[in-house]
Amino acid sequence: MNGEHIFRLMTLKLSGLIDAEEEVWLDNLIKNDPVVQLQWNELLNAYNPKDIDTRFARYNKKPWKAITTKNKVFTIQRALVAAAIIGVCALAASWLFQPKRAAVVQSHGIVLKLSNGETLQLSGTPGTITMAGTQFSKSGNSMSYTAGNEAPGGWNSLTVPIGMDYKIDLPDGSQVWMNSATTLDFPFRFSASTREIKINGEAYLKIAPDVNRPFIVQAGASTVQVLGTEFNVNTYDPKLLKIALVEGAIKMKAGNQELQLSPGQEAIWQNTTSLASRSFDAEEVLGWRKGIYYFNNASLHEITEVLPRWFGIAVVMDRADVGKDLFSGLVNRNKPIHTFLENLKSTTAIDYYFDKEGVLHFK
Repeated sequence: MNGEHIFRLMTLKLSGLIDAEEEVWLDNLIKNDPVVQLQWNELLNAYNPKDIDTRFARYNKKPWKAITTKNKVFTIQRALVAAAIIGVCALAASWLFQPKRAAVVQSHGIVLKLSNGETLQLSGTPGTITMAGTQFSKSGNSMSYTAGNEAPGGWNSLTVPIGMDYKIDLPDGSQVWMNSATTLDFPFRFSASTREIKINGEAYLKIAPDVNRPFIVQAGASTVQVLGTEFNVNTYDPKLLKIALVEGAIKMKAGNQELQLSPGQEAIWQNTTSLASRSFDAEEVLGWRKGIYYFNNASLHEITEVLPRWFGIAVVMDRADVGKDLFSGLVNRNKPIHTFLENLKSTTAIDYYFDKEGVLHFK
């Protein structure tokens, strides 16, 4: 799908003229493709929110005028109304989809690598596909599957790239929500005695109860065993594994230590030596599911570990001391990264810039 066609659908959506089926497709694309999401947000920011809410009704009785934004000139009429009748405004489309230093690095989308070596691209148009004796149903940013007798054994790997998230429904009724830069290894069919998966990154799990088959999660150097529960797994930092229990009960094993958690408790496995528990703030720990990363008294170094995963950009500290101060606030993945950067700049002594390679520098 080329940029001009996507831009045309965006203009139709803004003007309220988009076909229902096309709107569903576009909404899924905006949600799952970080580049398109950024361009959509920039398009929204180019107009008055009241005009968007009223479908630009005030322009129906006024002569059209050209406006200037981002040093490019285009016409609202052509971009928002005429695009539905006489085609796309090429100038606006070229502005909207031109490469930008702050743009998210394009990914290859959600990819499932089967144990037999075959790969399945899950991003794009929703639908059903059969491969390796298995039927996959994909819808927006989620999938489910039904494995037949010919489905291969072994471990399949589902990878969620930078700037995206994804949900998979397992055949036992369990659900896994995956954060960006996360890999889930799982078999097509669980054994008769146990259900086991592997997680590298961050994921929220809702496990279907089954008293005869405990659910086992291999997370880094630890093992989490459950019967039916909801919890969050974070293995981004191999030296600081975190398991936060929301509902039910889990037993965590790490090294030669073992810990039983109750709802509201978070297990911390630090430096592969120390296992302890503490209470946690659910809004803060689970905010990523809504595209929000909360930080409380965090250093800039800690905060910028999230930016590459969520926005696909490299980050450099120009001064050794720039990342030492502590901050509290949030990063919203649903908004352009400039929103966070400008808020940070306006409330601190920190400044930033992007170099010609698109690398973000703090100074």
